[in-house]
Formats: sequence, C-alpha cells, structure tokens
Amino acid sequence: MKQPDFSKTIDAISFYVQPGDVLTTRSSAHGFFTWILYKAIIFSQWLKWRKSTHRPVQYRDIHAQLVLGDMRVLSVEWPIAVIRDLRISKRTKSISVCRFNSADFKWSDKQLETIHEVASSIEGTRYDPGDIIDMGLRQLGYIPKRGRLFNFGAKRTVCSVGALLPLLAAWKKSNNRNIVARPLGWQFAEDAKPADFRMHPTFVEIATFTRPKKGWA
Repeated sequence: MKQPDFSKTIDAISFYVQPGDVLTTRSSAHGFFTWILYKAIIFSQWLKWRKSTHRPVQYRDIHAQLVLGDMRVLSVEWPIAVIRDLRISKRTKSISVCRFNSADFKWSDKQLETIHEVASSIEGTRYDPGDIIDMGLRQLGYIPKRGRLFNFGAKRTVCSVGALLPLLAAWKKSNNRNIVARPLGWQFAEDAKPADFRMHPTFVEIATFTRPKKGWA
C-alpha cells in the first residue's frame, strides 16, 4: 500500500528551512531493535543535557537530517545513508528546524558547494549502531574521549555525525572562523547527537512541528 506523502506538512516546513539547516525528529519505534536503539540515544542525550540551564532541556530527538536544498536531505539511516526528498513517517511525533549560528545566518555559495560535496561522499555509507554504544561509553568514562570499541568501521557513521561533518567542512572554509563558533563546539565530532542541534548554543531552533491528534496532513 502506498504511504501518504503528507505534502501539506512538508510545504509548511519548506517555508522555514534553507540549505545547511538540520532537521531533528522524534519518533516512535518500530520493532525491538529500533526500540533498543532509540532508548540508547535518548538516555545518552539525557545524560549529556539534563543539567543544561541555557534553554529548555530537549533529549528525545532520535534522528537528524541535513537539508541540501529543494527539500532534499542527507539522511544517515538504517541500513545506509541516502540523499532524497524529505519524508515524514506516521511514527514521526515532531520535526524541529535547527540553524547554525543565528536565525539569519546563511552559508556562502562556496560553503554550500562544500556541504554538497561532503554530503555526496557520505551517501551510501552504512549505518553504524556500534557508534551509539561507543558514545555512551565515552560519556560514562569507560573508554577514552576519542576511543572506539564497538565501532563497525571508520567508513560507517550515524545520522547526527553525518549531518555535522558537511557543516564542519564548510565552516573550515569560513573567513571569520575566529568570530563564528565551530558547529557544536569543540566536542569530538563522533559524539554528536540529534538533540545537540536543538541544545547546543551554536545552533538556534527556528521552528518545531508537532504531529496533530488527527495525524500529519
């Protein structure tokens, strides 16, 4: 059966987004493996942000996608990273639009080229659930800050890291790096989590769409 496209909601989101934005989502799990994965992500984010006071604590986002333009996104998902049109699932509970630096910030044309190049290089990368375990172990101090134990390989990654790496590459080409802070600060890039884009002071939340009781339109 063909899934509904929820085009009205996607049109509404398109009013707020621009290339280089990150979309984070909250969703209900489907299947035991996904349930375990979501719980691990949420717990790790709660550990990281539970004591934050600079903005209301958000820790339940479980996926991050990088907007490339024309509502096409880089989405590192199970089992493989893809570049495709934005989709909304019936299980999606909310979608947040997050922007680097400030609400009126725009990446230069050269930086957007870099974002597209790096995103294209990530497309086809396999998802690495071991990264989620390693993030938690690093947080709890069981392995070094840049240590890896369950990582399935350097060429594998997770959604939030995949969303961050193109932005880091673009930021490195900025002429005012001493003024504009590094995306998500100086944390280890492989520790990036979906909720970081809502919570870290280097990003601002532009808008959040919550699923109505009757479902997405």
